[in-house]
Amino acid sequence: NAFIIGAGRNIGRVIALEFARRGAKVAVADINESGAEETAQLIIAAGGKSTGIGCDVTSEGSIRDAVSEAERFLGVIDIHMNNAGIIHSGNPEDFPASEWERMFSVNFFGAVRANAVVLPKMIARGQGYIVNTASFAGLYPYAANRIPYAASKAALVSMSENLALYLVLKGIRVSCLCP
Repeated sequence: NAFIIGAGRNIGRVIALEFARRGAKVAVADINESGAEETAQLIIAAGGKSTGIGCDVTSEGSIRDAVSEAERFLGVIDIHMNNAGIIHSGNPEDFPASEWERMFSVNFFGAVRANAVVLPKMIARGQGYIVNTASFAGLYPYAANRIPYAASKAALVSMSENLALYLVLKGIRVSCLCP
């Protein structure tokens, strides 16, 4: 049972389709609810089981509601993927602090908020899998015109690595996807 936030299009959609192809029941969430529903319909059309859910990762209430809806459909969430993200390009001096905050709110704190809802349940069961989608930009300094994005993804990489160390003894695995 997989719950993927940020699967209304692009990487998240492809991953949702692949999880379903491999037999997973998939709850697809996205801020663009129609995109989430479209991904779910593609899975259903291919013979899988899926549902589309609206979810705004900048809102703790929206995340709680999306997790509840996913659990009603899936039962237990075995795999939780934080894939929501935004990107902007430009010179660092042109990004106001508010844009840095927005980038971190979606790209980093979106995963923090979602994990705060999902992880306690996985810890109580002693099993689960978390996947956080970061970026190559979070690993290597090549994105001079995307510094807020790269910084938010570097934070996500670090969180993932440290969560992996902390959670492995609790039966929970953590991966960080860096396209």
